Amino acid sequence: MAVPSELIEPIKRQLELAYEYLNEDEIETSKEINKQIDVKERKLKDIIKNALSNNMDDVEREVYNEMKNDLVKDIEILKLEQDQKRELSYLKDVIDEAFENSSQLGSLWENWNVQEKKRLQNVVFPMGVELNSENRHYLTNGVNSVLRVSKEYEQKNEGKKKTQKLK
Repeated sequence: MAVPSELIEPIKRQLELAYEYLNEDEIETSKEINKQIDVKERKLKDIIKNALSNNMDDVEREVYNEMKNDLVKDIEILKLEQDQKRELSYLKDVIDEAFENSSQLGSLWENWNVQEKKRLQNVVFPMGVELNSENRHYLTNGVNSVLRVSKEYEQKNEGKKKTQKLK
Protein backbone atom coordinates (compact mmCIF):
# COMPACT_ATOMS: atom_id res chain seq x y z
CA MET A 1 0.00 0.00 0.00
CA ALA A 2 1.58 3.25 -1.15
CA VAL A 3 0.69 6.70 0.10
CA PRO A 4 -1.03 8.65 -2.69
CA SER A 5 1.36 11.22 -4.14
CA GLU A 6 -0.98 14.16 -3.48
CA LEU A 7 -1.04 13.29 0.24
CA ILE A 8 2.70 12.91 0.75
CA GLU A 9 3.59 16.57 1.30
CA PRO A 10 0.61 17.36 3.61
CA ILE A 11 1.33 14.24 5.67
CA LYS A 12 5.03 15.11 5.89
CA ARG A 13 4.13 18.61 7.11
CA GLN A 14 1.79 17.12 9.73
CA LEU A 15 4.57 14.81 10.92
CA GLU A 16 6.93 17.80 11.26
CA LEU A 17 4.30 19.72 13.24
CA ALA A 18 3.65 16.69 15.45
CA TYR A 19 7.38 16.38 16.14
CA GLU A 20 7.63 20.07 17.01
CA TYR A 21 4.60 19.80 19.31
CA LEU A 22 5.83 16.66 21.06
CA ASN A 23 9.34 18.09 21.48
CA GLU A 24 8.43 21.69 22.29
CA ASP A 25 10.33 21.68 25.60
CA GLU A 26 13.47 20.23 24.02
CA ILE A 27 13.35 22.79 21.20
CA GLU A 28 12.97 25.65 23.70
CA THR A 29 15.84 24.30 25.80
CA SER A 30 17.97 24.10 22.67
CA LYS A 31 17.18 27.72 21.80
CA GLU A 32 18.03 28.82 25.35
CA ILE A 33 21.36 26.99 25.24
CA ASN A 34 22.15 28.72 21.93
CA LYS A 35 21.47 32.09 23.55
CA GLN A 36 23.76 31.24 26.48
CA ILE A 37 26.50 30.16 24.07
CA ASP A 38 26.17 33.45 22.16
CA VAL A 39 26.41 35.50 25.37
CA LYS A 40 29.50 33.60 26.57
CA GLU A 41 31.18 33.84 23.15
CA ARG A 42 30.59 37.61 23.07
CA LYS A 43 32.07 37.94 26.58
CA LEU A 44 35.08 35.87 25.51
CA LYS A 45 35.56 38.01 22.43
CA ASP A 46 35.30 41.19 24.55
CA ILE A 47 37.89 40.10 27.13
CA ILE A 48 40.30 38.99 24.39
CA LYS A 49 39.84 42.33 22.60
CA ASN A 50 40.34 44.17 25.89
CA ALA A 51 43.47 42.15 26.70
CA LEU A 52 44.99 42.89 23.31
CA SER A 53 44.41 46.61 23.64
CA ASN A 54 45.90 46.93 27.17
CA ASN A 55 49.29 46.24 28.64
CA MET A 56 48.62 43.98 31.58
CA ASP A 57 50.71 43.31 34.64
CA ASP A 58 51.07 39.78 36.01
CA VAL A 59 47.96 39.97 38.22
CA GLU A 60 45.79 41.29 35.39
CA ARG A 61 47.16 38.63 33.03
CA GLU A 62 46.34 35.93 35.60
CA VAL A 63 42.77 37.25 36.02
CA TYR A 64 42.42 37.46 32.23
CA ASN A 65 43.63 33.87 31.75
CA GLU A 66 41.31 32.60 34.46
CA MET A 67 38.28 34.42 32.99
CA LYS A 68 39.16 33.27 29.48
CA ASN A 69 39.61 29.64 30.56
CA ASP A 70 36.33 29.71 32.50
CA LEU A 71 34.44 31.09 29.50
CA VAL A 72 36.03 28.57 27.12
CA LYS A 73 35.12 25.74 29.50
CA ASP A 74 31.54 27.04 29.92
CA ILE A 75 31.12 27.28 26.14
CA GLU A 76 32.42 23.73 25.68
CA ILE A 77 30.01 22.42 28.33
CA LEU A 78 27.07 24.25 26.75
CA LYS A 79 27.99 22.91 23.31
CA LEU A 80 28.12 19.35 24.67
CA GLU A 81 24.75 19.88 26.30
CA GLN A 82 23.46 21.32 23.03
CA ASP A 83 24.63 18.23 21.16
CA GLN A 84 22.68 16.06 23.59
CA LYS A 85 19.56 18.24 23.31
CA ARG A 86 19.93 18.91 19.60
CA GLU A 87 16.71 19.22 17.73
CA LEU A 88 16.36 16.48 15.12
CA SER A 89 17.98 18.45 12.33
CA TYR A 90 17.52 15.71 9.80
CA LEU A 91 13.77 15.47 10.40
CA LYS A 92 12.90 15.93 6.72
CA ASP A 93 15.36 13.17 5.77
CA VAL A 94 13.88 10.85 8.39
CA ILE A 95 10.35 11.54 7.17
CA ASP A 96 11.37 11.00 3.53
CA GLU A 97 12.99 7.70 4.47
CA ALA A 98 9.86 6.67 6.38
CA PHE A 99 7.71 7.28 3.33
CA GLU A 100 10.12 5.41 1.11
CA ASN A 101 10.15 2.48 3.52
CA SER A 102 6.36 2.48 3.89
CA SER A 103 5.99 1.89 0.17
CA GLN A 104 8.27 -1.15 0.47
CA LEU A 105 6.86 -2.77 3.61
CA GLY A 106 6.30 -6.15 1.95
CA SER A 107 9.86 -6.58 0.73
CA LEU A 108 11.30 -5.12 3.95
CA TRP A 109 9.26 -7.60 5.99
CA GLU A 110 10.68 -10.52 4.04
CA ASN A 111 14.27 -9.42 4.66
CA TRP A 112 14.03 -8.37 8.31
CA ASN A 113 14.79 -10.42 11.42
CA VAL A 114 12.23 -11.08 14.16
CA GLN A 115 13.18 -8.05 16.27
CA GLU A 116 12.85 -5.67 13.29
CA LYS A 117 9.51 -7.26 12.39
CA LYS A 118 8.23 -6.72 15.95
CA ARG A 119 9.24 -3.05 15.80
CA LEU A 120 7.45 -2.64 12.47
CA GLN A 121 4.40 -4.46 13.82
CA ASN A 122 4.27 -2.02 16.76
CA VAL A 123 4.43 0.95 14.38
CA VAL A 124 1.77 -0.36 11.99
CA PHE A 125 -0.47 -1.77 14.74
CA PRO A 126 0.18 0.45 17.79
CA MET A 127 -2.67 -1.15 19.78
CA GLY A 128 -1.28 -4.62 19.22
CA VAL A 129 -2.24 -7.77 17.34
CA GLU A 130 -4.27 -10.63 18.82
CA LEU A 131 -4.65 -14.18 17.63
CA ASN A 132 -8.09 -15.81 17.67
CA SER A 133 -6.98 -19.37 18.45
CA GLU A 134 -10.27 -20.98 17.34
CA ASN A 135 -10.02 -20.00 13.71
CA ARG A 136 -6.39 -18.81 13.61
CA HIS A 137 -7.33 -15.25 12.55
CA TYR A 138 -5.30 -12.26 13.55
CA LEU A 139 -7.22 -9.30 14.96
CA THR A 140 -6.06 -5.71 15.35
CA ASN A 141 -7.64 -2.96 17.42
CA GLY A 142 -6.22 -0.19 15.29
CA VAL A 143 -3.81 0.73 12.54
CA ASN A 144 -1.25 3.53 12.46
CA SER A 145 -3.21 6.70 11.67
CA VAL A 146 -1.00 7.70 8.70
CA LEU A 147 -1.47 4.30 7.10
CA ARG A 148 -5.21 4.33 7.88
CA VAL A 149 -5.71 7.74 6.24
CA SER A 150 -3.64 6.65 3.26
CA LYS A 151 -5.71 3.50 2.80
CA GLU A 152 -9.01 5.40 3.18
CA TYR A 153 -7.89 7.90 0.57
CA GLU A 154 -6.84 5.09 -1.76
CA GLN A 155 -10.24 3.40 -1.37
CA LYS A 156 -12.12 6.66 -2.02
CA ASN A 157 -10.02 7.27 -5.12
CA GLU A 158 -10.73 3.75 -6.41
CA GLY A 159 -14.46 4.35 -5.81
CA LYS A 160 -14.33 7.60 -7.80
CA LYS A 161 -12.52 5.87 -10.66
CA LYS A 162 -15.16 3.11 -10.79
CA THR A 163 -18.04 5.59 -10.89
CA GLN A 164 -16.29 7.58 -13.61
CA LYS A 165 -15.90 4.42 -15.72
CA LEU A 166 -19.63 3.67 -15.33
CA LYS A 167 -20.66 7.07 -16.69
